[in-house]
Amino acid sequence: MEDVIVLYPSPGRGHLISMVELGKLILKLYPSFSVTIIVLSTQNTNSAATAQYAASSTAKYMAAVNATTPSITFLNLPPISEVPSTPSPLESLFLFPRLNNPNLHQTLQTISQTSNLKAFIIDFFCDAAFEVAAKLNIPTYYFFTSSASGLVIFLYRPTLHKTIDKSLRDLNNMLLDIPGLPPILASDMPQTALDRDSKVYEYSLNTGINMAKSNGLIVNTFDLLERKAIGAILDGLVVLVKELKVALTVKESEDGLVSAAELEKRVRELMDSEAGKEVRERVSCMRDDAVAAVKEGGSSRVALAKLAEVWLTTTSSYTRRY
Repeated sequence: MEDVIVLYPSPGRGHLISMVELGKLILKLYPSFSVTIIVLSTQNTNSAATAQYAASSTAKYMAAVNATTPSITFLNLPPISEVPSTPSPLESLFLFPRLNNPNLHQTLQTISQTSNLKAFIIDFFCDAAFEVAAKLNIPTYYFFTSSASGLVIFLYRPTLHKTIDKSLRDLNNMLLDIPGLPPILASDMPQTALDRDSKVYEYSLNTGINMAKSNGLIVNTFDLLERKAIGAILDGLVVLVKELKVALTVKESEDGLVSAAELEKRVRELMDSEAGKEVRERVSCMRDDAVAAVKEGGSSRVALAKLAEVWLTTTSSYTRRY
């Protein structure tokens, strides 16, 4: 049977593209694997017109990928009949994969009947899939497309939850001391961490807990960019914008979104101010470091090689349950 790596992105074109690019990279460097991407149906989650447009756009994109990279197979989960309304889009992103767990369970079983399922790589919004894979004894990895700095915060969330008994949004200017990071204002934490009574807080907290239990974490970074954050993760601890100096902070509204006016202000600052000039110069240097990281012998290439070696040398531990 062929060795297969299964990828599971959350709904949204951006998340799908990120997973596809990861799959292409795996196949380019390790062509003995095949890659299967499980796609969540967005039917019944939006207005009929929006859902139809999204489905059509996604289908065209997947067809284009199939034409150029036939070793990538897409499997569409069937639509679920009822999707409850949620108070926020973020909550929906965590909830929708959970509602699809029964379909996912059946799909993973089917794949494992004809293939050696070497690894199951999930988007962090698809955290609910972790419990499915655990029951089937499938090695599971989280693909975190943001920075190592953001990942550090996710991993440290359980500790903050135990040591602070109030919602972070109520702590005003209190500074949080998170290993590997400079002090962070409680109010500057991600929207998912601010209200401990919300469902999205619960979902994201569980994500941090399960990440620590998983077989591994794949993060979109490289050593020279975030050495301290990566070091904190590797040391079992759990580097923000101010330290990296490769971005300008933006102010979020209460719903966690950024207004057009705020975005325009920061873009003008990036292009016209002295601080913006410093950011652009630093980004240019980091760009060169990023190119080096993915070349033969670069830090990212070496890290992926170590991961692939694990997949190549371990036998499938999938347990068939019917």
